[in-house]
Amino acid sequence: MERLAHCGTAGAGQVGWPLAVTLVCLLDSEQYSNTRDAAADFFLRQLKNKDWRGLALRCLAQMVTSLLVRYGQIMPRPEINKWLDKVYRGSGQKDAPCLLGAAKKGYFNHNEMAEMLSPVAELVPDYTTGLIIDLLQSDLQECQLIGLRVMHSMLLLTPTLPPQELHT
Repeated sequence: MERLAHCGTAGAGQVGWPLAVTLVCLLDSEQYSNTRDAAADFFLRQLKNKDWRGLALRCLAQMVTSLLVRYGQIMPRPEINKWLDKVYRGSGQKDAPCLLGAAKKGYFNHNEMAEMLSPVAELVPDYTTGLIIDLLQSDLQECQLIGLRVMHSMLLLTPTLPPQELHT
């Protein structure tokens, strides 16, 4: 993770960080499990830096999607939710970096945050419902718009019943 920090400060973050995340996502299961938390923590800390915020958000989106695709069917749901809570809600510590906290500070526009939440909405809709409620209860109009947009994308993903099954 020290190398990730060097990539960002050396001005090569736009290439270095996405490449590093891709390499982390391609690791074998044991190395991936040992590395994913440190990588997520690194990118969460980068959300405070205005210059790197968008890139850090995209890298986090790739990490979250990778975890859900890789372990979504085999990892116990409480364990997945715990990891998602760490990324989205913080680790339970006051002022811990997290995506919802950053969104409520106005760090993201609704396109960026919807990009981060859409894969989760598709892969873990039950978890995303709680995030949407948190966003809708925010005082910031931008957060409310993000919540509505993600809810809309979830509704579009919901399979519809054929007309003949609706009347039975």
